[in-house]
Amino acid sequence: KSGELYDMEKDPKQYTNLIDNPGYAKVLSDMKEKLKGKLSKIQKNDLSEK
Repeated sequence: KSGELYDMEKDPKQYTNLIDNPGYAKVLSDMKEKLKGKLSKIQKNDLSEK
């Protein structure tokens, strides 16, 4: 895996990358699904047809 995931409330200076922490797997999965949905909407808008 590659990427970065930080708890901005507990670690605002982003010292601890949580991307491989099993306790944050659900958070990461949810964020990936939201990103897929957003990208799908962007691809379907008028700008993608130009």
